[in-house]
Amino acid sequence: MDYRTSVRKNLMNNPTFFDVCSGIGMGSLAAEVAGFEAVGHCEIHPYCQAVLRHHWPEVPIFDDLRQLSAVTLRERGIERVDFLAGWIPCQPVHLAVLRVHL
Repeated sequence: MDYRTSVRKNLMNNPTFFDVCSGIGMGSLAAEVAGFEAVGHCEIHPYCQAVLRHHWPEVPIFDDLRQLSAVTLRERGIERVDFLAGWIPCQPVHLAVLRVHL
């Protein structure tokens, strides 16, 4: 059993975490280390979704933040979210930095 699998098994009764603008899941990884169980991701970028699926295959991924609601979460098996975290999308930040430095 690998480390991530053992951590997930130990987190069954811990607080839940939903990651918005997840990227490749660094926020979810940090939340797991802090004792949270990742129950959902919301990420639009296909490459990032593939990375999330690889590391959290059982965690649903939503691709449109505007479609999230209690109903859509329940439809995908998410009954409880204790902590919702949203990260700054990287692409706009990178484009802004490029414009400043060009």
